[in-house]
Amino acid sequence: MLKELYDYSLSRGLAVTPGFSKRTINAYISLDKDGNLLGIVPTPKDKKVVAPDLGSDANGTKKCHIIVSKAEYVLGIGEGNTLVKHEFYKETLKAASEFEPTFKVVCDALEDDVRLDEMRKALVDNKVKSSAVIGFMVDGKPIESCTGYHEWWQEYRKQMSDNKKDSKVCMITGVSSVPVKIVPKVKGLNLVGGHSSGDSLICFDKDAFCSYGFDQADNASVSEDAISAVNAALNELIEKAPIHAKTRLVHWFKEEIPEDPFSMLDLDLSLSDDSDSGDDSGDDSGNAPVKKSEIRELYRSIRNGERPNKPDNIYYILPLSGNNGRVMVRGFESGRCEELWQNIGIWYDDLELVRVGGGLVGSPKLFRIYTRLVKYTSKKAEIGKKISEELSGLDNVIMRAIVNNKPLPDMVATRALAYIRSDIYADSERNQMKHPDNVCCQILKLWLIRRGRNMGICVNENYDSAAYHMGRLFAVYAKIQESSSPGVNAGVVERYYAAISTRPAYVLGKLAQLSNYHLDKLEKGKAIYYSKMLNDVSVRITPPIPASFSVTEQAEFALGYYHQCASFPPTKDKTNNDNE
Repeated sequence: MLKELYDYSLSRGLAVTPGFSKRTINAYISLDKDGNLLGIVPTPKDKKVVAPDLGSDANGTKKCHIIVSKAEYVLGIGEGNTLVKHEFYKETLKAASEFEPTFKVVCDALEDDVRLDEMRKALVDNKVKSSAVIGFMVDGKPIESCTGYHEWWQEYRKQMSDNKKDSKVCMITGVSSVPVKIVPKVKGLNLVGGHSSGDSLICFDKDAFCSYGFDQADNASVSEDAISAVNAALNELIEKAPIHAKTRLVHWFKEEIPEDPFSMLDLDLSLSDDSDSGDDSGDDSGNAPVKKSEIRELYRSIRNGERPNKPDNIYYILPLSGNNGRVMVRGFESGRCEELWQNIGIWYDDLELVRVGGGLVGSPKLFRIYTRLVKYTSKKAEIGKKISEELSGLDNVIMRAIVNNKPLPDMVATRALAYIRSDIYADSERNQMKHPDNVCCQILKLWLIRRGRNMGICVNENYDSAAYHMGRLFAVYAKIQESSSPGVNAGVVERYYAAISTRPAYVLGKLAQLSNYHLDKLEKGKAIYYSKMLNDVSVRITPPIPASFSVTEQAEFALGYYHQCASFPPTKDKTNNDNE
């Protein structure tokens, strides 16, 4: 994993020259060519510059980063170790000034107590904190952009390395080098449990981890240049990675590709689901269903050998989160891009389902699916928070099922079934017979298919399952009541769905009795029509009627009910459900 991140950083040019790093700078102290203070120049938020990086030594008590560093070290604001670091800053800048004359202007200003006090006061007046990272400008040019000192700096770093303990083999590059003692932190995980200041990818701060006499990062020796390249790759990838429940779904490709296949599975929990009404229309906030044209184009391009552009290209998936200052690796997946495209296509193929009222249900993205796997709520504003709390861990299992074309865990089915029951019993202003939520039914269909059940898009009269046809029969019972007694507050569905979908033998007789009562209220033509429908479905059910249904049978029941609802002719007049 580390080697792949290292290669990514080098191939994209993310890793800067060894001994340098991209650092955030908050302000510049501007001097003229004679060292006189011109003022404080604030920088845009999160502005980064390439500057010398002292590595882990800067975290000690005697040294600090040079050229670009904290204001308290640059100007000696404080006492004790702060003043020690201030002296180190001046000494190294003075040594570098022999190779870069511009630095001498800054050195002279720092040695002048009057000018030093002026700079300190200017920072306070401009509300720049002593902990802020600052640099210098001379005649309007940032001094870190000078290049004359680079050769000196590399030699200086080499001398520091020679004074350290013996080198070790870097676990990233395999090259012998002096390992870093404290690995620099990775940023961007603060929304998924990390610290705003960053989190350590390699960290050994407990005795239990310090085996064989090794201390801190010696337990997993990495060179400073290698880990800096890895961190550069992670910082870029994390920044653009979607939030996937409680993780950042970091992913990349060995070679760049024109389009990201994961865009079809996009998930961003910063998007609310306020407009989600249970239908499949979606909205324009990133929660819209995947377009059928995209899926058709996906299959076409795979068949024609047009996608991926390089069959030997490799994808990598690395879900990350933060915990107590550490980077938590939640998994690692890799494989051929061609297989990834095919498996994403199969995923959407397995989700395909007829829509009640005609046509097909839109193919949902992951966010929409996840809203059906949390506890049902009428308050949609906090749905992202519920997903993070309730689906942590399950989200990565689902992702692995997608990219590897594997079965979904049983928990997915039980959660979808619970959502269906809650949705059916929720208050609703619908003027038509309730049916199971279509997204939940898509989930159940996919779950059943990947368990070896040949579940189709619409009604399958030859499907070998009593539970499936019991669901169809229940839909007919509900339709008969709707036709005979439109507009009732609590019909057959609201009163009996939970019971018959779990314990059918206990309520089937009652439903048959009610059905006879409702058939007597219908005109003769409709009564004959529905009686024949009841007979056609009933012959598919082989007695005895089960006392209870397993989770698989409950899923088949829900889909049988949904399929039968979709097979009914659409109601012409919503205000009069008697019209066929």
